[in-house]
Amino acid sequence: MDFQLPGEYLSLAVVAKPHGLKGDVKASLTCGGVERLVNCQALKLVQAGKDPVPVTVVKTFQHTDGNVVVRLKEIDGREAAEAIRGAYLAVLETDAAPLPEGQFRRHELLGLAVETVDGRPLGKLEDLLEMPAQWVLVVRDGGKELLLPAHPAMVKRVDLKTGRLVVDYVGEVSE
Repeated sequence: MDFQLPGEYLSLAVVAKPHGLKGDVKASLTCGGVERLVNCQALKLVQAGKDPVPVTVVKTFQHTDGNVVVRLKEIDGREAAEAIRGAYLAVLETDAAPLPEGQFRRHELLGLAVETVDGRPLGKLEDLLEMPAQWVLVVRDGGKELLLPAHPAMVKRVDLKTGRLVVDYVGEVSE
């Protein structure tokens, strides 16, 4: 995707393509579940070169391919659905619902320095991958890459103030 979401927005989903004839769209979730998309009171459609537009989710369902099918009140017909291909369904960060204690948003974690419980630096958190069983942390240090499960047994502390993520890891980082 060429269009980058402006920094003041949090992405909940990206519209992939139309689904059917009535204006439904198939979208890839970028948040932790369809309920966040459905329950968002300040949802906006954000497209390249256009002002963000408030939208309302009328219905959703999980497609067999893992994406969601979304009906937006403001989108009527296949042509209108085609016109929003590649758009974000997003919320202003200031309007986002607070997360439960111990949960973080992706953008808060990316770039954190990752170190072991004994203080050994492993690199920076460059990406988070959603895998079938759990999320995976992608830690890079120069040409070296380390994939770690984002599981409480591995992640011991996240400190946004100091920019650190502490993990219980004893192995080496390979190239």
